[in-house]
Amino acid sequence: MKLILITLFCFFSLIGFSQPTLDSLKNQLKKKTLPDSVKIKLNLDISFYYRNFNLDSMRFYANKARLLGKEIFDKNGELQGTRNIALSYVNEGKYDTSIYILNTVIKEAKSEGESALSNLADAYNSLGKAYFSLALYDSAVLAFQQTSEIFKKLNRPVDVAGSLINLGSILEDKGETVRALDYFKEALLVFEAQKHGYGIATASFNLANIFTDQGDYDKAMLYYKKVAEYDSTAGHSRDFGGSLSSIANLLLNEGDTLNALKTFKRAIHILDSVNASCEMILPINNLGDLYLSLNRMDSSLILLNKALAIAMECEMPKQIVAIRFDLGKYFLKTNELAKAEENLLEAYKTSTDLTLKNEIANSADKLYILYKRKGQTEKALEYIEIARTLDNELFNQENTRKIAQLEAEYQLEKERETFRYEQEKRNLAYQESLSSERKIIYQFIGGTVLLTILLLLILRFYFQKKKINNKLQKTLKAVNEHNNQIQEQNEEISWQAELLSQKSKELEKQSMELTVSNNALAQLNEEKNTIIGIVAHDLKTPLNQIKGLLSLIKMEINNKEAIPDYLDKMEQSANRSINMIDRILDINALEHNTVNIKTEQIELSTLIQEVLDDYTVSTHNKEIELLFEHKEKFEIFSDSLLLREIIDNIISNSIKFSPKQSRITVELKDLPNSYCIAVTDQGPGISKEDQLKMFNKYQQVSANPTGNEKSTGLGLAIVKRYANILNYQIKCISDGKNGTCFIIEIPK
Repeated sequence: MKLILITLFCFFSLIGFSQPTLDSLKNQLKKKTLPDSVKIKLNLDISFYYRNFNLDSMRFYANKARLLGKEIFDKNGELQGTRNIALSYVNEGKYDTSIYILNTVIKEAKSEGESALSNLADAYNSLGKAYFSLALYDSAVLAFQQTSEIFKKLNRPVDVAGSLINLGSILEDKGETVRALDYFKEALLVFEAQKHGYGIATASFNLANIFTDQGDYDKAMLYYKKVAEYDSTAGHSRDFGGSLSSIANLLLNEGDTLNALKTFKRAIHILDSVNASCEMILPINNLGDLYLSLNRMDSSLILLNKALAIAMECEMPKQIVAIRFDLGKYFLKTNELAKAEENLLEAYKTSTDLTLKNEIANSADKLYILYKRKGQTEKALEYIEIARTLDNELFNQENTRKIAQLEAEYQLEKERETFRYEQEKRNLAYQESLSSERKIIYQFIGGTVLLTILLLLILRFYFQKKKINNKLQKTLKAVNEHNNQIQEQNEEISWQAELLSQKSKELEKQSMELTVSNNALAQLNEEKNTIIGIVAHDLKTPLNQIKGLLSLIKMEINNKEAIPDYLDKMEQSANRSINMIDRILDINALEHNTVNIKTEQIELSTLIQEVLDDYTVSTHNKEIELLFEHKEKFEIFSDSLLLREIIDNIISNSIKFSPKQSRITVELKDLPNSYCIAVTDQGPGISKEDQLKMFNKYQQVSANPTGNEKSTGLGLAIVKRYANILNYQIKCISDGKNGTCFIIEIPK
């Protein structure tokens, strides 16, 4: 349903979606008394019916319609037959051939003028689909825009909505999801107003896909249910099975395993009942993977092997990659390493041939685990390097996409606010112009009335000298009445002026609201920059640790017993970095300007020792003695990731500003109301002035690192940020000359 073929709404509106069977259409065509125009229509219907499963038959009947149209001088039938031939080449993947034929149809349809507008629209629509398939998005957009404009001229809202779906699909492929959502929602409103079931299902399907990608599963479920409801009501079993499979995946993402199992089984049963074997691959594979996660090993293996057999029969390489990967996971879990290696290597090779970066990274990661378990260190290192390189590339691409999307949303909202502001200005200017015109009209009417009265007075004075007094009284009365009218008009003008003043105040209020909105958006942009800085800072520590461990590996390359330990530490550092970044970039937390806290039981002395172990290389290079003094173990409940970052940053600062051959002491104490972690160094100390501002972002103290290390000014800001989140106290004791002591107080 990614792209709607507009002719479904144009030339087959009489068939709708209670489309007669293929046999019924052919039986009608056999009748000898049929007019040629009806034969053309039936041949076109049969041709379109074959579009998804027999392209040779599609071309055969389309050509019959074309030749018959040419014979009886029915230009519409001839053009539509040619267009259907081109469409068959689009569906076959022969895009250059289809584009050549479609441009010929467009040229001839234009020469026919208004009588061939429908043919012209259909040709542009098929041309857009061909360009879309070639990833020529700009050309596809132009073609679909032409389609939309023609359908507007023909007053066919359903077909206009179909063009909106196509435009939204292109924008979605380009990553412009905000604009794509607007097109899909606009199309859905039109389809709902027209009570067009297939259109509602198509728009809902596209909306569900976007919300699924964004992780908004509630909205995605709402739209998938609309699709499933239509497919079920219309009797489209294949599509209904696919919709149920999508719903099952959403249920699985939401943690509803039981209903996900039931829905997968129902989807497979429905697809099996209509012999839709190729469509069964995805739900069978997903169900097998789900059984694997539930340790139902026999059921998992049966389903995964079945999915693989069908995928190979249907020649679907992407599905084969996914199934081979799941089989590799299965055999790793059952410790059948030879079979695991066979399947994972097949998944890796095929995904490499298809340039599927996610799948390459996943396969390489599992191959690393496999070869590590087999003791083949060199191969394990080769694949973990591939996996990490691709993970970093994909991570950077995803972050770039998210930032671009935030900027697009900001720009779109800014444009909307500007449009509303300009609209209000135009309305106000119109009211002012209207008021001015009314004043001129009133003045003209008043002048005309006065002139008329004066003329009447002169005439009456000339013809009725004897009745001057009576006429004068009547004239004075008329003048008084006119003055009353003028007074009423003046009151009306005053009322209009008051309204204008109120409008001006409303505009001023709206301008203030716009200023507040812009300030809020600026604050959001500043928070985005802060988060980027924190991500960059938090990446440095584990990367430096990994760099140090790599140096040790080079130094001890012949000490094979030590290398696995170093590699494990490198993996731990990488995992901590990934977990921390995932936490910082959590979308729900970002929207509330917070970091999600994940509380767990922690043994403080063990956590501190792990942090100190990470700085073995750094302290060795600077000949610093790092002491840890504690008498017993203390269990607390806290967020280990955030607490580790606090301790890590303080230790890192102490090492950075300590001179060579000095000592850093870490003490863990049990106080009456709290646990205290004190880190004392013999560095230059922190002045009272620096202590007042050292927790600010990008603030650097006056002292310099002793080993030419770089300082971003973010470390202590991160410490303070995470301490506030955990409700811990951070204290600094220093006279600015002889060392510094940082104290972390953890409430009991």
